[in-house]
Amino acid sequence: MVLVATHAVPFPTRAFLYDFRAFYCGASVAASGHDPYLAEPLRTCEHAIGVPFRQDLAQLAVPVPLPGYALLLLAPLARLPFAFAGGLWTLLELVALVVSAETIAAVSGLQRRTVWSALLLSVGFTSAVLGQLVPFAVAALGLAARELVLDRPERAAAWAVCAMIEPHIGLPACLALAVWTARARPVLASAAVILSIASLAFLGVARNLEYIVQVLPAHVLSEVANEEQYSLAYLVHLAGLNSQTAALAGNLSYVAAVAGGVALSGQLYRRGYSAALLVTVPAAIALIGGPFLHIQQVAVAIPAAAIIAGTTNSKMARVALVLLAVPWGEFAELLVFAPIVVLVAGVLVGDLFAAPVRTSLLAGLCAAAALILPFFDLVPRPDAAAAIEQVAGATQLAEATWRAFIEASYHQNEGTFLLAKLPTFAALLSLLLASWQVAQRGALRNDTPAPG
Repeated sequence: MVLVATHAVPFPTRAFLYDFRAFYCGASVAASGHDPYLAEPLRTCEHAIGVPFRQDLAQLAVPVPLPGYALLLLAPLARLPFAFAGGLWTLLELVALVVSAETIAAVSGLQRRTVWSALLLSVGFTSAVLGQLVPFAVAALGLAARELVLDRPERAAAWAVCAMIEPHIGLPACLALAVWTARARPVLASAAVILSIASLAFLGVARNLEYIVQVLPAHVLSEVANEEQYSLAYLVHLAGLNSQTAALAGNLSYVAAVAGGVALSGQLYRRGYSAALLVTVPAAIALIGGPFLHIQQVAVAIPAAAIIAGTTNSKMARVALVLLAVPWGEFAELLVFAPIVVLVAGVLVGDLFAAPVRTSLLAGLCAAAALILPFFDLVPRPDAAAAIEQVAGATQLAEATWRAFIEASYHQNEGTFLLAKLPTFAALLSLLLASWQVAQRGALRNDTPAPG
């Protein structure tokens, strides 16, 4: 029944390493001297190593909106056969999960099983299935947080720069370090120079300008109508405003969220709270609003929620951590893993709130039901072939076909997905409020446990 029902949303077996395939091809195209941001030869590479999960996507090019330095890092993998590269990538993502769990447990003081439960679905499953970059960004933030607790801001800066593999995630952490920690500034300045040189050397001036001026705006616009987006841009578009206005609102909100996160983390830092919050809070707050946010990237807020929950005993942060641990909109992907959802939610409720086994089990069952029941209300996505055909030119940005695909196929289940987003929105707002409440406490304190 599950396999039959996946006509509505692609099942994990078909989505496996879907995003990594685009990263792999983007790096391969760039290494061969071609433009990785255009539909061709990117599309040819993608289709050569994986059949589209829908027949109407024969001319779809999945975009690779990564900067030159990120493509350069991926280039060695692109020299390997795809099957081998994909297996190695999956192994590296599992290593990133282990690093994330161990570092966050060390700086938060929470039990290891609590942290593992918080990360298992969001970092260990939904991102790993698609082959996303999020696990590496979370691991880098965890390592940066640990180095700050050990009073090694120079090393923390180096790890924060590694989180720039996802630029909009790593940037807030780097900015906070630059503003509040003088010892980190030389490392950050050197890294900025090195990444710029690497990008220019790999892609050249013209394609780097193309990335900044054309690709990033086009990618935001391509996702504005996506019902699976958690961004403010999508909500503004859903309210009836045009795509350009929605994108502008998202961009402005991102700037405001980054500024607010940097300021809030500095206040926490000056008041003697865990130094780990200096990189984790800005990255988490930057997720609120914004022009582009998928459920996989929401996992970036988990380190901040765990550290605040563990070092300040904030109940609001604990609520946020439970809600962040479950990727509520991943109906099809988590349908067959409902027992793991029950386990994750149950362990978190039991550990964080000292709830009895019966209450924890009930919470887990409710979480699983919230994922399973909406799945059967999903409406099949319509054929997008005609829309893609109109913009499938080889010299178009890959975002052209992607935008056509999204606008034709990703708005039939808006109500269902909007309801599924409410727990995540509540979690992010709860985390923001918890951070603000802790920062307002008058007494200086430092509840950070010694790293294990």
